[in-house]
Amino acid sequence: MIETLANTPSAMLLSLLNRGGVNSMSTTLIIIVAAFLLAAGMDVSGALDKLLQTMIERAKSVFGLIAATLASGATMIALTSHGGVTALIVGGLFQDGYRERGLAPENLSRSLEDSVTILEPLMPWTVSAIFMATTLGVPTVEYMPWAVFCMTGWIFSLLLAAFYERTGFGLKALQGDTNNLTT
Repeated sequence: MIETLANTPSAMLLSLLNRGGVNSMSTTLIIIVAAFLLAAGMDVSGALDKLLQTMIERAKSVFGLIAATLASGATMIALTSHGGVTALIVGGLFQDGYRERGLAPENLSRSLEDSVTILEPLMPWTVSAIFMATTLGVPTVEYMPWAVFCMTGWIFSLLLAAFYERTGFGLKALQGDTNNLTT
């Protein structure tokens, strides 16, 4: 009798195993593959570099650089629907700009998080939004008003950048950089 109970899977385990596996994730997987294909097509055609280079060239100050990073991240996440692809592409293109202005890479990372990771759940066609809407059982438009942090996080990045140019406070300078107010 005890041996029979030990070999019988619990109801919770059966529920977990009978949810559909890879088949239940097919919509999300298709969106991820499509995001990579779209990003690759934009990269090969040069459209991606042109779009992001234009934003980088217009950034004449630390505030402008962070604003351009936020705008590029939001634009790319809207186009590719995948945060990982966006963070890699935008991060790679803005890396030198942050270094040239004497800013540590952590600032770029935070700007990417504020524009990609935090905004992604608010765009219903992205992988994160589909996951959250499916998990919560609530459409993106219905949970959006309650996602205050997602809607306002980028504002704090811009405020920190604006104050940094005047006070030197709020952003991290590169190690060994004596002029941390480079604009």
